Amino acid sequence: MKLVLIESSGKQESIQKYLGKDYKVFATKGHIRDLPVRTLGVDVNQNFKPDYQIMSDKKKLVSQMETEAKKADEIFRLLLIYPTVFSGLPSKNAFILL
Repeated sequence: MKLVLIESSGKQESIQKYLGKDYKVFATKGHIRDLPVRTLGVDVNQNFKPDYQIMSDKKKLVSQMETEAKKADEIFRLLLIYPTVFSGLPSKNAFILL
């Protein structure tokens, strides 16, 4: 199985149909990591290295994603490119698997 990670749950079903049965599309429903709320969130002594943390409301989802990732032969991240950003695309939207 090939696992495809996307951000938007609204596109999950459509992308799943497009990619077919060899792929499983998993939606993160937005960002899963962020800078901490109660601290600065960067290490000023290490060139302002960010201290990203898994958001508390996404911990269960991250656990589910890890379970799916263990079953996958390959893992991709899906980007949706809009023609207003990149000219010369053949269709209204273009999908790029990374």
